[in-house]
Amino acid sequence: MTFNPCVSYEMKGYLELRGLRSKLYTVVCADKVFLYKNTEDYRLGIGITSIDMNVGNVKEVDRRAFDLTTAYRIFSFVADTDQLKDQWVEAMRNSVAEALSNYEVAERIWTEPSNQMCADCSAAKPEWAAINLAVVFCKRCAGNDQS
Repeated sequence: MTFNPCVSYEMKGYLELRGLRSKLYTVVCADKVFLYKNTEDYRLGIGITSIDMNVGNVKEVDRRAFDLTTAYRIFSFVADTDQLKDQWVEAMRNSVAEALSNYEVAERIWTEPSNQMCADCSAAKPEWAAINLAVVFCKRCAGNDQS
């Protein structure tokens, strides 16, 4: 599988993939995560897989481990240190957020009839969505009302 390298990176480096018991060169770029066998394959654009983060969920497992769950597979990663694990988790969660903030997802949320009222107070035309909870809120209930 050939990948074009990203222009801007959130994070890149080696992560151990549990079950494989070897390290993969991992790149978090915008709304995708790319896995490569090594840095040479990365430079050549020869990847193992790309993961669309709009279907991803990142969960901390233990000290240095975390899971990236997708609709088709759970990727269990282990970082070299606790600090690196925190950085990887943050980068991947940012990637999920970026993937979910695209126009297509937003359009689906606001056209859904059940999302025409705030989940808390039933106010019409809520402005905020909690994607992970699958609910929408007005600014007041979301805590963003500046008045």
